[in-house]
Amino acid sequence: MPNSSIPSTRQQVAVIALGGTIAMRAVDPHSGAVPDDSLTPLLEDAAFSGVTFTRLHDLPSCEIGFDHLLELARVIEDRFREGCPGIVVTTGTDTLEEVAFALELLVRRSGPVIVTGAMRYANAIGADGPVNLLSAIIAAREPALTGAGVLVCMNEELYPARYTRKTATHGHGFQSVPVGPVARVIEGRILVQAELPPLPLFPIAHAAFVHKAALICAAFDDDGAAYEHLLHRPVPGLVVEALGGGHVSGAVRDVLEKLAQSIPVVIASRTGYGPTLSASYGYRGGDIDLRRIGTIGAGLFDARKARVALTIMLTAGCGHEEIAAFFAP
Repeated sequence: MPNSSIPSTRQQVAVIALGGTIAMRAVDPHSGAVPDDSLTPLLEDAAFSGVTFTRLHDLPSCEIGFDHLLELARVIEDRFREGCPGIVVTTGTDTLEEVAFALELLVRRSGPVIVTGAMRYANAIGADGPVNLLSAIIAAREPALTGAGVLVCMNEELYPARYTRKTATHGHGFQSVPVGPVARVIEGRILVQAELPPLPLFPIAHAAFVHKAALICAAFDDDGAAYEHLLHRPVPGLVVEALGGGHVSGAVRDVLEKLAQSIPVVIASRTGYGPTLSASYGYRGGDIDLRRIGTIGAGLFDARKARVALTIMLTAGCGHEEIAAFFAP
């Protein structure tokens, strides 16, 4: 339920909260962190003046879904139409990378969109929420970042949403591969270090997502059994987190050949660095063979990003050629 706790002003940065650790605190040492109204008193501090605040949801990361992001995208576009110069979204870090990347593909932007969160809850010693939020607000006020795409702000660094990953369960938990930070917050100013070409937008006309792609991880000694049920229980699209440069066993390959006749099958790499290959290995289940049977290489996108993109494109009504063109290097 939307709840604007700070009056709206046209030239103020909008902070929109989905929940997550940044809005949690531990009641006692044994209970663990739970959702709590931690952002409101923080934003009332003088350091955070000149912002509006909307608590759109108060959810842990694992409860956020595609329909929440469609709602969020429309709220962000409304704020831009009202004259807001920039947007900050706060959310849980476990799925922050999916949230940020989905917004990159969904939101028409006339100012920066910055996504942030926290690795330590509000009343933990060394809580990182305040500095992450302040850095994100500074970034959202920087016009030079308007064309930079959606950015993730953690530890005074700004990463492109398309390549951001949570890579650790604690501490400095975020990286951007294959490029590093595209900007940094230094002494309250933004230092831009790199620019990336824009990604296409896929506006969703529906009130909710009508297609959600499946994601399966290839495994050592994989007999394909985990894929067989998809032949009898159809899904609109499939992403496979494959081995190495995008390879699977012969048994998995045979199932994927059948699936690729009716749905888009996207092959990503589990390695965490480098693009999927397309002209290196010709054995059954190798990258050349998988392209021959009609699968699509994910390029530099990891499997989680590929699933987000495929779900959005399917719901937007994109066909196989448009999907393949998006992932093409």
